[in-house]
Amino acid sequence: MSDVVMGDTCMAAGLPQKPDSFGLSVNELLFNPVGEGYDYVEVVNRSARCVDLSMVCVTSRTEDGRFKAAVRLATERIPAMPGSYWVLSSAGDALAEAWAADSLGRFLTLPSLPSLPDDKGNLVLLTTDGRVIDEVNYSATWHQELMSEKEGVALEKIHPDMPSIEADSWVSASYLSGYGSPGLCNTQYRAVAVRKVEPITLEQPWLTPNGDGDSDALCLGLALDQPAQVSVTVYDLAGRPVRHWLRNRWLGPHDQCCWDGTDNQGRLLPQGRYVLLASLCRPDGWVHQAKWGISLWW
Repeated sequence: MSDVVMGDTCMAAGLPQKPDSFGLSVNELLFNPVGEGYDYVEVVNRSARCVDLSMVCVTSRTEDGRFKAAVRLATERIPAMPGSYWVLSSAGDALAEAWAADSLGRFLTLPSLPSLPDDKGNLVLLTTDGRVIDEVNYSATWHQELMSEKEGVALEKIHPDMPSIEADSWVSASYLSGYGSPGLCNTQYRAVAVRKVEPITLEQPWLTPNGDGDSDALCLGLALDQPAQVSVTVYDLAGRPVRHWLRNRWLGPHDQCCWDGTDNQGRLLPQGRYVLLASLCRPDGWVHQAKWGISLWW
């Protein structure tokens, strides 16, 4: 019998799966390296499940919004555990050595990284079947205004849960860290209460279509990461549909639509209380419903 006694050992384990939308978050960007240095993109798994990085690609968009040729993160399965950091570049080994990052991070060498211009650019994380996971349209103007030299300074997200598309989510990396923290918790990380963004919102729950220019219409706004099919119906308090406002209309991620208080024949509805029901869906199976009580007075 062996005299070797094994101590308690903990290992992270999980079944790698395809990431959900925003399951992976773009967390740090260096797009203007010093001299012959390398661009890099840091991604963090902000979900609660193990993600298979071989099912993820990185790309950017053309000026008319189409995806350019995507680069797959790996050809063989790589499990990314919840909370793990992954650094994407064309020179992973060189970056790992330069930053002396510990085992919290993983450095992946890709055949190429999408072009990251020094002034502004776009970066998209996609699943291998073309669904958007996360996207950022970065700009050098997101750096601190008082910073005179921005070369070699990474942009860090304040918190992985914050939306990548918003400038307020980003800030320049700290000088004390060497202006970056690839593979590690960001130097500018702050625990913040992240405001949940609803996919569809109502501007106000009333309308007064009397032509005075004040609340003459009821407006809905979308806040989506990709287009969706939208249906909106107005019901009276007896549950009868009185206006099919939208019927399976394909709308853009940030479209807005307004209703003028009329029925399906274009007649102004009687004053009173109504119920508004909105349904959203996408071909990938995502669905969302919202309901509001509204008032119509004129």
